[in-house]
Amino acid sequence: MKYTPLALTPLALAVSATLLFTACSSDDSPSVAIVEPEPQQAPDVNASKVFKGGLTKVNGNAAEQFLKNGIFASTFDLPVIAFQDSASSSRSGFSTTNTQEQGVDEADRIEYDGNYLYVAQYPQWPVESEADSAAIRILERQADFSLTQVSQTVIGDGTTDINGMYVANNRLSVLHSNYPMVAFADIMVPGGLGSGEVNLTVFDTQVTNQPAQLETLKIDGWLLSSRRIDDYLYLVTGYTPEVEGLEYGDTGDATKLANFQQIQALSVNDLMPKLRRNGQSEPLASAQDCYIPEQATELDGTRQITMITRVNTNAPSDITSVCIMGQADAMYMSATNLYLTGNADNDTVLHKISLGDSFNYQASGSVNGTLGWQSNPQFRMDEEQGYLRIVTSDYQEQPTHFFSVLNQQGNELVQVAQLPNEQQPEAIGKPNEDIYAVRFLGDKGYIVTFERTDPLYVLDLASPTTPLIAGSIEIPGFSSYLHPLGDDYLLGIGQEVALEALPADETGRASELPVRQGVKVSLFDVRDPANPVELDTLVKNDSFTPVEYDYHALSVLADNGKYQFAMPLEQWQPCDEACAASAYRAQHSLMLLDVDTSVERATLSETRQWQVPSDDAYFFGGNDRSVIHGDHIYYLHGNQVWHSTWSADARTDGPY
Repeated sequence: MKYTPLALTPLALAVSATLLFTACSSDDSPSVAIVEPEPQQAPDVNASKVFKGGLTKVNGNAAEQFLKNGIFASTFDLPVIAFQDSASSSRSGFSTTNTQEQGVDEADRIEYDGNYLYVAQYPQWPVESEADSAAIRILERQADFSLTQVSQTVIGDGTTDINGMYVANNRLSVLHSNYPMVAFADIMVPGGLGSGEVNLTVFDTQVTNQPAQLETLKIDGWLLSSRRIDDYLYLVTGYTPEVEGLEYGDTGDATKLANFQQIQALSVNDLMPKLRRNGQSEPLASAQDCYIPEQATELDGTRQITMITRVNTNAPSDITSVCIMGQADAMYMSATNLYLTGNADNDTVLHKISLGDSFNYQASGSVNGTLGWQSNPQFRMDEEQGYLRIVTSDYQEQPTHFFSVLNQQGNELVQVAQLPNEQQPEAIGKPNEDIYAVRFLGDKGYIVTFERTDPLYVLDLASPTTPLIAGSIEIPGFSSYLHPLGDDYLLGIGQEVALEALPADETGRASELPVRQGVKVSLFDVRDPANPVELDTLVKNDSFTPVEYDYHALSVLADNGKYQFAMPLEQWQPCDEACAASAYRAQHSLMLLDVDTSVERATLSETRQWQVPSDDAYFFGGNDRSVIHGDHIYYLHGNQVWHSTWSADARTDGPY
């Protein structure tokens, strides 16, 4: 840790006295009590920020001071903390959770193993009975594909909501949280909402009709994201210590000094996140085990702690954590490494954590620009053969976009390539266009930019250190989500856009306004990267699909070049006299699509829009899910499951 000399500041005097006492002590000399001077005013600590450069472990005193400085800074420099919550195609005869990386599972509200359907039931507030509570329902598939509920397990209490679950190897792992009632006045100060608690309950499901609870873990903080590889869950959580009695805002010197002294008097153990199990509380990590920025001085600090916790679901008491004192904005995880990002001076800072046996911090680096806000940030990152590929955007003037490749060298993530460059000067996107979607697969990358029309760029990444823009295509509308269909085809899901003429301005110049028309699904042929082709499109007027912002809402089943897709659709229809309060009403359905890439010219077609009644729990199509099993399909709408088959005139069974 690098220290900057502090001329005559109270904090410097206190630290110097402490260091002098430590240096002059030995086992052979008597202990001498040194009275440190009581500071007359609080030190001018720096505002919390994300540091460029690497991380390091330091002695407990330095880590403690770094954390306390950040808490103190937050009392007068109120921080804005922004967290952002990540193509799989099943070949097992039924669809599974749509994920970014093969072999890296992601939590969702529905899971299916071919025989049993696991459903996270959302609570209906106010919760007046177990029937209204958050629960996990397990339904058994019968020979005719109807469903029979074999168990229902209530999760938590009346304030509990289920954040997602994992099912694998006779283990059901449920992530859940509680939402206590908070006074409005408490919302207006940092920490007023509380630091929160992440709950993980693990069940043994060998006896499916009687899931046996193995462990409930309670972790201080809030959940940024989670992943599963084999039997291990990885939880990334953020935590901000709560200190009662602090005065926030533009306070005077006396109040600042009182805040400073109150924070300094606290034990650092009371400021660290805790893990609770079996009624016992224990530190999730100690301060001396945490990493802090190498470039931090003794006037720097952070109020936030980021924890990466690994839990063995076969033995839930087997828990390991990596602690980083600092803020994380987004997470990406491959099969071998986990990356955390933060923003620093319009750059993206990255920290690499290795998985497997060597579960620890590895390296750090940074690239120009940020991960933006139009596209899913985790899809802007991808790891291939040890190289991290990342797409960032600089918004200081008009949007400027970069593609960068980093490789670990020692404890640094070194940039080994970037687009554009002198040899490849072509810009990514036209002037004022933002990035709406990114996807990587093997040695190809895809980027969608948009302002008025949709350029799709195809990147050739066969040589990690010499990437290039192989080709592009410009079409109406844009894609918000891209789903590779092997190496040769790509499905885009987004919005159709029409340009509507606006009245001429005072100079007589006419302009056009891009107006969204409804869901657009496009099938692209990318066999020739230099000349991508849009083969087929499907447009649904006055609609959107939750897949545009939550790819877990998409179900996919692949079989020898033939693909089945199911996605929720929200569509506005003209209202009749029964709902005269509004000119339009929402129509909720599940859209079933077929793609055939086994023929000479691949095709995209719609089988049907499947509509079912809405129950009292239904409030938003973004929570709807589906499972495809051969020619059968299950549709989770609200808290009810419906069954049908994959044909235009199929009947509907349910609800279950």
